[in-house]
Amino acid sequence: MKPMVVCMGLALVLLITPRVAHAQGCSSIGSSIAYAPGSSPLDQTMKDAFNRCQQVSQYDSCDSIAEQLAKTVADNVATAATQVVGTVSGGPSCFAEAKGKAESSVGQAYASALNQGGCKSGTSVSTATTKAATDAVVRAVSDCTAVLNQGTGGTATCQQSNIASGGAGAMGAYFSKCEPAAPAPAAVNPFLTPTAAAAAAAAAEKKVATDYTALPQPVRYEELQREVMMSLKPDLFEGLRFDITKPLNQNFALSHSVFMGNQDVPTAGAQVVKMAIGTYEFGANLVTNKGNLLLGRINSDGRLTGRIKYDLTDWAAAKAQFQMAQEKGMSQAMFDCDLKGKDWNGQLKYGTSNFYGANYFQSITPQIAVGGEVFYLAEQRRSGFGLAARRQADKSVATLQIANTGLISLSYVQKVSEKVSLASDFMYNVNSREATATFGYDYILRQCRLRGRIDSDGKIAAFLEERVNVGVNFILSAEIDHTKNDYKFGFGMAIGE
Repeated sequence: MKPMVVCMGLALVLLITPRVAHAQGCSSIGSSIAYAPGSSPLDQTMKDAFNRCQQVSQYDSCDSIAEQLAKTVADNVATAATQVVGTVSGGPSCFAEAKGKAESSVGQAYASALNQGGCKSGTSVSTATTKAATDAVVRAVSDCTAVLNQGTGGTATCQQSNIASGGAGAMGAYFSKCEPAAPAPAAVNPFLTPTAAAAAAAAAEKKVATDYTALPQPVRYEELQREVMMSLKPDLFEGLRFDITKPLNQNFALSHSVFMGNQDVPTAGAQVVKMAIGTYEFGANLVTNKGNLLLGRINSDGRLTGRIKYDLTDWAAAKAQFQMAQEKGMSQAMFDCDLKGKDWNGQLKYGTSNFYGANYFQSITPQIAVGGEVFYLAEQRRSGFGLAARRQADKSVATLQIANTGLISLSYVQKVSEKVSLASDFMYNVNSREATATFGYDYILRQCRLRGRIDSDGKIAAFLEERVNVGVNFILSAEIDHTKNDYKFGFGMAIGE
């Protein structure tokens, strides 16, 4: 029954999609639609949906078909709703709102159909189910119109969207709409060629006024460069690494990790000194359905690390990170309080070494967010601050960071296609007048992910994750520094999701 309702809603949207009238003032769009049972495209679509249900052997499979078709119906409902008010100023901005309402309304129609006996209970759609899907379209269009009227301050008058439904044998749809008075023609620029002037006029028509009261929420300040970090700074290692994650239930999992390889030891000179190490690490992960988490790790050296996150309210969360070690001065903890508003994020920090910090990030346009951070080290009597900006478009992300220590950082990520992304960053130290630049790529294939980078110091690195089977990944890591004659190669296996 559920797929029938889905397909019925899709066909209804296609039938009621209006034609835009270009007359000034109030004009009627569309006309009454009627059909005879068993002969209309809507009826045929319902039969096709039922036949698909009859071909599956399990009820869950039938339910899965309905869920897949649900997304298509929601998109078409939202598209039809947007087209109804598309020529009024601000109309396209209600697309997302209409889609959300449509998903909710159509979902209720699926539940209604399911309660009437499931998709294998009969060979026809009942009148009640037909009306449920029709009402779903009505609510989606009405909600979209209401949002539009709020955005235009009531200037878009005479907007109406009505669907009249009869019994099982007849259904009608009727739309009426008022278009605003045609604007005065723009003055012609004598310095532009006819082609350039036409392009400029088309761009001006497409430009929609920005609603600064409905800006998106930006990323957290500490995740300012998350896209760059994913591409340019993978988890490189030297030696052998073997990781196993075993879920015990939906919320709890255990992990085991073995590492055997080399670790770089800092020296005063340029010479590279390596020390062989081998460690085993045991971990436990607890993640609740509400997103709260508790993570813990302990390794064979006796070092214990943990992380806690708990959502206090919808706008506040408490976080803690700690490390306990046998070495003197290596045990420490950090406590955070994350705050978020409609179009901003903030964070307060406190560390066990008398560290105090705060940051704030605010959206100022739909694509641009700016903010800053401050910190104070009481024991060392040091303080500092930084400023940051981030611009996120559909296929690119650019960031800028400036600190009072003299560091300037720029980064840029461009999504070339669904599988390929390119990234770069540039860092300049004003005090030492040193600069470094890095260029990298992120290539996602069907069975593997390949990331690589090269920087201005001559270092070349690559990181490959190959999916051998479901839940089994083979890992290769390599980093080459010809200047220092330092070569690092690693391989590993990760089992579990």
